[in-house]
Amino acid sequence: MKICRVTNRGRDLYQVVYFLGPERKRLSFGDPEEAQLEAEEKAALLARGQAHALTLTGADRDAYLAAREMLAPLGVPLGSAVEEYVRARKLLGDRPLISAVEQWIADHAPTNSVATVPQVVDECIKAKTADGLSESYMRPFSCRVRRFAKSVRG
Repeated sequence: MKICRVTNRGRDLYQVVYFLGPERKRLSFGDPEEAQLEAEEKAALLARGQAHALTLTGADRDAYLAAREMLAPLGVPLGSAVEEYVRARKLLGDRPLISAVEQWIADHAPTNSVATVPQVVDECIKAKTADGLSESYMRPFSCRVRRFAKSVRG
């Protein structure tokens, strides 16, 4: 594994040069430490016989590392996260995943409001009325639950 310093258009570049079979490979980096890390990684792959392993560009490697870092607190492997995301997007079609999640949370979030017994009784009477229950059922029902609400109030 060789790291060469070259100048291109007035900029110093560091090239990792190695052979993969008969083919010479050159990877260029603007940072010597990045070039060193890549050279060590390639040397390790060659030593393990994994020379044909996927080669990532600098930007791809940064994206991979950032994704792993974001997933670490959740304890979710990158492959699982991508699989879940792809399945969700297939189900959603053109709709963004985050908007679907926000909508689901809005529809299913528990309410932290506290209702009094009389408020709950009023809501119950309104719901039963909206369901179209007969007046012969609703009149005695309303009387019983309102009497209950008054007794609870004290």
